[in-house]
Amino acid sequence: MKVLHIISSAKWTGAAAPALDLCRALSDCGHDVLFCIGGGRSLEEKARELGVPVWTGLGMAAGPNPLVRSRDVGALAEILSEGGFDVVHAHLSHDHWLAAAAVRRARRAGRRVLLIRSNHHTRPLRSDPWHAHLLRRWTDAVIDVSRRTCLVHQGRLGEDRAFWVHGAVDVGAFRPDVDGGPARGELGVGDGPVAGIIAHLHGDRGHVDLLAAFGEVRRALPAARLLVIGKGSFEPRLRRMVEGTGLSDAVVFPRGFGGRWVELIAALDVSVYLAEGSEGSGRAMLEAMAMGTPVVAADVGVVAETVEDGVTGLVVPRGNRGALAGALLRLLGDEAVRQRMGEAARRTMEAGYTQKQRAEAVASVYESLPTRRKTEKGRE
Repeated sequence: MKVLHIISSAKWTGAAAPALDLCRALSDCGHDVLFCIGGGRSLEEKARELGVPVWTGLGMAAGPNPLVRSRDVGALAEILSEGGFDVVHAHLSHDHWLAAAAVRRARRAGRRVLLIRSNHHTRPLRSDPWHAHLLRRWTDAVIDVSRRTCLVHQGRLGEDRAFWVHGAVDVGAFRPDVDGGPARGELGVGDGPVAGIIAHLHGDRGHVDLLAAFGEVRRALPAARLLVIGKGSFEPRLRRMVEGTGLSDAVVFPRGFGGRWVELIAALDVSVYLAEGSEGSGRAMLEAMAMGTPVVAADVGVVAETVEDGVTGLVVPRGNRGALAGALLRLLGDEAVRQRMGEAARRTMEAGYTQKQRAEAVASVYESLPTRRKTEKGRE
């Protein structure tokens, strides 16, 4: 099929990262894909690096600029007509509205074009009258990253228009045989057990709870270390907390690694996931599991749908520092348990979370819809 993916983002982060990965995987499966993005460098450069065709012909102004929006709709409708696309797949709210207006023009001109919306969060899409009309009248299907959210949308739209396709990970890049020794050497963490959290440094990502819990861990396991991986405005406060609690020699904020996430994860014995980020698939958690690293995860978002407690990792109540400390101690203090859970985590990722499997699942949604549309009257 010929598919145009559209996202009103210029940064390779949040929903843009899984959207780009999906474009590449669909292309690898034989589909003709064009990735439409806002102007900018990081996402465009990453797309071209991966060999995904990119179109930057839209202004993507999300503010009150009707002239830019009108131009964007016209340009999008034109490329739909000239390019002969079968599907437009939107990933964020602004590009969803743009796509709907362009698809409306295409349908009135006699072109049969499907409109798909991915929901990269675990909260349902808005249900006010305007958004309800957008979903019911013009959107052919919603693809959710969370099973629970999908059930909400199935209640609104019907089971034939709301689908669950969970996140995915590049199991070829994130694999257990990557040597974490060099990174551990650069970081100076020694030979003791190492836990780490990969998340933006913001106040709602669970870092405060983790530092409090790690204080207990350190008292029981003096050789244990913690890597706080990420950037953000919360970093100065976290550093002050580390100094104030006497953990300066045990907590490391890695710098100079750039995008070397694979090497950093390879340096970990346990990965910690405590809050959802800007997209809800649990990307950092999936990457760690693919590398054979067991996770300690709070019961948030897709964790219950992804981590089998006691098998591929340990799940704790969000905000319960005692439970978090206990889970960290259990894994950091027992190499055999870590190895068993890490191997199980890797098998889980290989069995159902590959990029190819997600692309095939999304393509099956595309292919299930034209027949239904042909038999459904009054929607074009």
